[in-house]
Amino acid sequence: MLQTKPVVAVIGGGAAGLVTSIVIKEKLRDECEVIILERLERVGKKILATGGGKANITNMALAKNPVNYNINEFLVKFFKKYNAKETIKFFETLGLSTITLQEGRVYPRSESANSVLDVLRFRIKDLDIKEMCNFDVKRITSKNNKYLIESSRAFKVEADYVVMATGGKSSSILGSNGSGYELLKRLKVDITPILPGLTGLKIDENQLKGLDGLRYKALVKVFMKKEKEPKYEEFGEIQFKANALSGIVMMNVSSFISRSIISKTGMPSHIMIDLMDGYDEAELKLFLEVRKIHLQNYTNVNFLIGIFPKMLVLNILKRARIPLDGNVCDLNLKDLDRLVYAIKKWEIPYKDLDSFEHSQVSVGGVELYEVNDDLELYKCPNMYVAGELLNIDGLCGGYNLQWAWTSSKVVGNAIIKKITKGVK
Repeated sequence: MLQTKPVVAVIGGGAAGLVTSIVIKEKLRDECEVIILERLERVGKKILATGGGKANITNMALAKNPVNYNINEFLVKFFKKYNAKETIKFFETLGLSTITLQEGRVYPRSESANSVLDVLRFRIKDLDIKEMCNFDVKRITSKNNKYLIESSRAFKVEADYVVMATGGKSSSILGSNGSGYELLKRLKVDITPILPGLTGLKIDENQLKGLDGLRYKALVKVFMKKEKEPKYEEFGEIQFKANALSGIVMMNVSSFISRSIISKTGMPSHIMIDLMDGYDEAELKLFLEVRKIHLQNYTNVNFLIGIFPKMLVLNILKRARIPLDGNVCDLNLKDLDRLVYAIKKWEIPYKDLDSFEHSQVSVGGVELYEVNDDLELYKCPNMYVAGELLNIDGLCGGYNLQWAWTSSKVVGNAIIKKITKGVK
């Protein structure tokens, strides 16, 4: 009887799916067939949008120990093998030269995400990995140790091994529309609630009136209901919009909020912005008292010019209930106290997280107890989960792409081991 070589079907042609395919095929070559099943008309579209189009592929802060993930302890064993240094070496073998910039962020030397996708696609072509685009998977069934994968157009692929690398639910126009969660739910795999991460926060427009377009660096703190101390804080640039706050610091804040809601560790109620993190309240009050002496002939509207942009000055004065047409010489100690409070403790309730369409990652996913150390599903032998589909998410800085690469190596090498040993 003719022995057919094993088939590996990789569902999803994003970062995790492409690298998993390469890892398997580079090692096994003609010993197996690898097929990438992509919902869109071409693979890798989401890669092109990462890092603001520059593709922040990893972060050197992640040497061996995971940082900035929702469940760091789960990842220790994976990053001991496949960390940032291994990622750089891997891409060097594909022909990609990298450069490390601020805060340990690693980019292609070209600072173009196209370079990352190009080297991946060149290797896929070189290895004769098949791509089936416009393949929208609607059903996966198993029979006789094989999986039958059917598309919405009635195309079918039979595989011995399946890699679920569909991505999450963020930026569906780039490929990930949440379909992977639905496919796994039908296979009785437990999925957490899914929320957008690395997105903005929707704010009542009255809170941000006159600030649209402003960028300003500040300390942002997240408070939980009925708690006096912040649960999360980070310094960074805030981008003010008419009815939302964005920028890297706010994107990280949004992920913290989503994580808190999903894990049920508490319900965030509001954020607080400290516009002068370098001063404590007593120091700031003294600073303003001295400033009042020097600028006593100024009007109130000009008192804080030179410290803050004018549009922010107007916002501070309004919140501190300081009349714009008054004079600095008339400010009393209570007025200065209110200014200190408005600068150091700007409390903003948030209305909601921004949408999945504007988010960079999904928070939540396949429950980690559903997979073994090879990221193989206990309930579905020879089916693996890689990348964002799992309940793993990182903050800004290359951490989410690093998890895509790491999980790809874990899954790819697990499948190689099974095929090499003839295990079913």
